[in-house]
Amino acid sequence: MTIQNLTQMQKGGRISKSKALIGNMLQLKPVLRFEDGLIVPYQTVRTYKKAQAHLFEVLRAAIESGECQDVSIFHGNVPELAEEWKQRLGDTIPIRVDTLAPLFGAHTGSGSIGISYLKAK
Repeated sequence: MTIQNLTQMQKGGRISKSKALIGNMLQLKPVLRFEDGLIVPYQTVRTYKKAQAHLFEVLRAAIESGECQDVSIFHGNVPELAEEWKQRLGDTIPIRVDTLAPLFGAHTGSGSIGISYLKAK
């Protein structure tokens, strides 16, 4: 998952005001992932487009390798971007487009986009 700006994370108490200010000025975008039920930082990328491209490539590679099933693209108020990703990936595997759960949306804000999938057995 990645977010469009750090302001909402700062408002939710996830990062300090100074980190949000500097991160937004430098256009730093965190790429987050779930590990053992927790959301943890995975990478920090400059610009929202690069963060999106990274997530898209992770999903594309997982689909092409056949390592995933039950794919979902979830978004925080950017359904057109999620649908674009779905179209670009084609119909080799069923892909759902879902809205981001309010619990996550409260901390990530509008413009968030992420992927989830189950690993194939």
